[in-house]
Amino acid sequence: MCSRDKMSRLYGELCEEYKSAQLKVASGLFCESGQIFEKLCAAFIDYILEKRESLGDIGNDILRIADLEYKAFSLILEGITAF
Repeated sequence: MCSRDKMSRLYGELCEEYKSAQLKVASGLFCESGQIFEKLCAAFIDYILEKRESLGDIGNDILRIADLEYKAFSLILEGITAF
């Protein structure tokens, strides 16, 4: 999951330790972005192996990752400034 599984676990543990709802939501967002990264990796591999003709349909996935991670990092910032 492109290290997003580790980030998700880390923020999940921190949310428990610091009782932060923002960190809990961020954890879930990183998990979701990691799943999309896995999908993208599979698409790239299929393209390299010529099992797929183009990568033209991945733009929305990339934008979704950017949106999820922007929200996650914004929540982290909000969560840590609350202390």
